Amino acid sequence: MAGGLAAALGATALVLAALGRPASGQPRTSGPPDPKRVECTAGRYGGRLVLGTRNAPKTFNGITANETSSTDVTNRLFDQLVYFDNQTQRTEPGLARSWERSPDGRTWTFHLRHAFFSDGTPITSADVLFTFEVVYDPKVHPATAELVKVHGQRFQLSAPDDSTVVVRLPESYGIFLEVIGAVNIVPRARLEAALHEGRFESSYGLNTRPEDLVGSGPWRLKQFVPGERVVLERNPYWYEVDPRGRRLPYLDELVWLVEPDQNTELLRFEHGETDAMDMPRSADYPRLKAGEAASGYKVFDLGVDLRTTFFWFNLNLRADQRTPYVDPVKYRWFSDLNFRRAVALAVDRGRMIRLAYQGQAAPNWGPSTRGNRRWYDPEVKEYTHDLARARELLRREGFADRNRDGWLEDPAGNKVQFSIITNADNNTRVSLCNLLRSDLKELGMDLTVAPVEFNQLISRIRESRDYDAALLGLGGGVPPDPSLSQNVWMSRGKQHFWYIDQPRPATPWEAEVDSLMEELSRDDDYPRRKRLWDRVQEIVTDQAVVIYLPSEKAYVVASRKLGNLRPTLIPHRVLWNSPQIYLK
Repeated sequence: MAGGLAAALGATALVLAALGRPASGQPRTSGPPDPKRVECTAGRYGGRLVLGTRNAPKTFNGITANETSSTDVTNRLFDQLVYFDNQTQRTEPGLARSWERSPDGRTWTFHLRHAFFSDGTPITSADVLFTFEVVYDPKVHPATAELVKVHGQRFQLSAPDDSTVVVRLPESYGIFLEVIGAVNIVPRARLEAALHEGRFESSYGLNTRPEDLVGSGPWRLKQFVPGERVVLERNPYWYEVDPRGRRLPYLDELVWLVEPDQNTELLRFEHGETDAMDMPRSADYPRLKAGEAASGYKVFDLGVDLRTTFFWFNLNLRADQRTPYVDPVKYRWFSDLNFRRAVALAVDRGRMIRLAYQGQAAPNWGPSTRGNRRWYDPEVKEYTHDLARARELLRREGFADRNRDGWLEDPAGNKVQFSIITNADNNTRVSLCNLLRSDLKELGMDLTVAPVEFNQLISRIRESRDYDAALLGLGGGVPPDPSLSQNVWMSRGKQHFWYIDQPRPATPWEAEVDSLMEELSRDDDYPRRKRLWDRVQEIVTDQAVVIYLPSEKAYVVASRKLGNLRPTLIPHRVLWNSPQIYLK
């Protein structure tokens, strides 16, 4: 079962492409599924795996889900033509049992296996073509919209028969298979009317009855209680089988219990109410490690995480591209490169590692952490703690304590004060914000920390854009290839945090990044791609538009009763191979 993207992409339709309907023929409606045998320890059936989550999903729609609170669930409900194996880090067959590529790399032919949706209806080429019709619909805002294009041009799909899909590309696309593996296949019969009536985005919402939510993945929705829990049950029609030929998944259920905060999540795990913690906070590592020997759980140390933590300033402009969402006075500060660099230099990351992470973190300066050995760039600009240099940069721009009250004023006499938002349920992020407040006070800046509920945080960042600064993080992506983060780095991206969905690049450096990211996605030569990504990282860090904080050391804790558990740095660390997990 494949994971989905850590990051979400917005749609900008440039060139239309034809989506051909499959040729006439009888659909496959009977017979056993075309099995895929997986390598794992033969387990036993039954039981449930319970995890905690601090944020309930916002949707069960596998196409529009953007945030991890949703994709952790939807990536279990939906499958793809191919998938990325977290452990081998290879692309492997999924709903497509095999494929061929033309010599020029522009035509790919996929052969679908005999597989079924969670209601027992067959998955055919018509469903694949319909899924791409959804992805390319300008009224829908899917997670993969920008990825499924080459140089702004859409793929052309056709289906010569019920079990074959042909994809023609405008030109060779270096990450094509990875992109195909990011598109969740949805049922045409269930959702076609919703698409044509303009209500696809609201389809498969939180109020959808479990029996009406049909997916293509190994699990299906059994129960959702808002604010309490999400329960998935085994999809009895799933096509994977174990080494003995027995159908997977082994478990009866996957359960997420919604936790109010990280303290509750820890206590529930220690009391045996949950079976694993996917991303425990660093501050709890000593406690969990000390209790490992005498307990029924195991701590998996995975090294420096692929996830990044960072903050940024709100530089969004309204439709006229002149009026900022924030106070114009603050916008002038935030737009000033030396102001941003001064803030970056004021951050005492060593103190953050000691106090917020209890030593379980490492310095990080750019989009790829040192845990991502394939894409890490050691040459990015480092903003080591330097208050003297920070004060000098601010002085150049006319900032000074003019009235000697201890607070900094801009050249017009406005006191430098602003707020930062983060998700209240994440104690580590709140702690980082409080430490940042202390750091900036040394410069005479008055920072207010304003934690909010996670879904409200996402809405304020993406929709209302009502905030001054925000602190958040990004996962490593599946696979952790930088081309799959176009939604973040392309100026038109829906997660281009500081200025989302730009109609055109707002700055020359963003235009350069756009060009680099497009070239990166087209190329298939790793050394050239690495040079392109290094340049992107160096531009972003030099501009201090995103200010990076230390990266945690990743670990997972899980009950020893879980068989076939193989945590990886690539998320979801625990559930990426959920069909194979069993209770010993």
